[in-house]
Amino acid sequence: PPRSTLFPYTTLFRSLEDGNQYMKGKCVKGQATDIASMKSAGIDLVIPATGYCMAGEGTSSLLTCDGTTLNYQTDDKPGCKQVTKDTTKMDMSDALGPCIVGEVEGVHLDMYTKADCSDAPTTLIVAKDSCMNGVLKVGCDADKVTLSGYPADSKCAGDADATVTFTSGDDKCHSPEDASSPSSSSSSVALTAGIA
Repeated sequence: PPRSTLFPYTTLFRSLEDGNQYMKGKCVKGQATDIASMKSAGIDLVIPATGYCMAGEGTSSLLTCDGTTLNYQTDDKPGCKQVTKDTTKMDMSDALGPCIVGEVEGVHLDMYTKADCSDAPTTLIVAKDSCMNGVLKVGCDADKVTLSGYPADSKCAGDADATVTFTSGDDKCHSPEDASSPSSSSSSVALTAGIA
């Protein structure tokens, strides 16, 4: 499978670093994965029971968990709409890492470059309390999604520089400019600092 399809978080980090980050999000449940390259970036990818559809350039890929087996199915159109139970599944457990048995809470984030969230999103579904690249903590508590930016090398410990909180699934477009922080002038920078 193409690397860009399997690693959507690189696009997410790039858009955050460029200051082109607008988002929608919701709390979800699913199975965590044990993908070493993602764990090294502080990400525990979550695969919902319905699967995790990742868009590529004109194509899409569906990741699903079957026990500890991480399955990969491709679709030659965006949106995974043509993937069915009869679509060939490739077992990616050995190449990437297995699924972990048991349900976990996660956060489904759709990231956009347009302020009105009208462009195609980059989707990332991560375990609640993941600390991405050691500076961006993603949380879900009751019906609230929270993204907190921390100083470089903090590993998401101590006080956050800025926090964006919104209602899970509210379908509104959110930005780091909406962040609350001790110093409002640095709030949007705090959520992007150190993300590469």
